[in-house]
Amino acid sequence: MVPKFLYHYQPFNIDHIKQLLSDGEIKFSRPDKLNDPWDCRIHYSIPSNDGERRDAIKYFIDVDRSEFPDLSPAARAVKESGINAELTEHDENLNWVLNELTSGMQKEIDGTYRLYSMTDVPHHPLMWGHYAMSHTGICIEFDGRSAPFAVAKKVTYRNELPAQSLRRTDFDSLVTKSDDWKYENEYRIIAKDIEFSTAADTFHTKDDFLEIPREAIKSITLGCSSSDKDWKSLCGAVSVSGLNVLIRRARRSPTRYQLEFEPPFEDG
Repeated sequence: MVPKFLYHYQPFNIDHIKQLLSDGEIKFSRPDKLNDPWDCRIHYSIPSNDGERRDAIKYFIDVDRSEFPDLSPAARAVKESGINAELTEHDENLNWVLNELTSGMQKEIDGTYRLYSMTDVPHHPLMWGHYAMSHTGICIEFDGRSAPFAVAKKVTYRNELPAQSLRRTDFDSLVTKSDDWKYENEYRIIAKDIEFSTAADTFHTKDDFLEIPREAIKSITLGCSSSDKDWKSLCGAVSVSGLNVLIRRARRSPTRYQLEFEPPFEDG
């Protein structure tokens, strides 16, 4: 279940903030532009027994049939016999095909999919430091019950990359990360670029941007190391927008290693 509120950290850029408030546009990321080199990396497992090897060979034969549907029965029999022999008798050939498939599919994923990362933790000092430009940026609060946030997927954390099935068309790698990132408690909106997909069952970005209901923006919080100039700019942008968006500024606790907020964030 998606939390009541979701939060997105980013550097302070008044033009981007104005675009968010006026047009309701949020910027998504390409999978190959993320800060974790394992993030969204696809992994097809090498068959480890005869049954898995037969299933893999059958998959590649089925792919060949779909790509060359007009072959005569005789030509088809000869071709499939050759594919079966090449992949059965030489393990290195099957491994090579799987590696080529991995490379090609990764390029397709990077070109097609777009991700918007959020969390249900608005006060984590590490995320303020990493994603909000050393506490000088902002944390945007969204209504987790409105589209597209209501269908955000929770990231799973584990020690090994998920093995991708040859016949599956969805990708666990888009919502799986190393245990090292578990503290982020991340949620993701997954979309496809309009240039690569027009399917009706997904959100579509254009030039990496997706339009959202402006009413879904609940608050914008400025980091504790931000300047007074940025605070005034943020206040002015929210005022001009006419939206009922709460603005606050983080403060460094003088006695504890934690941030303070006024008013405090509502528990989701």
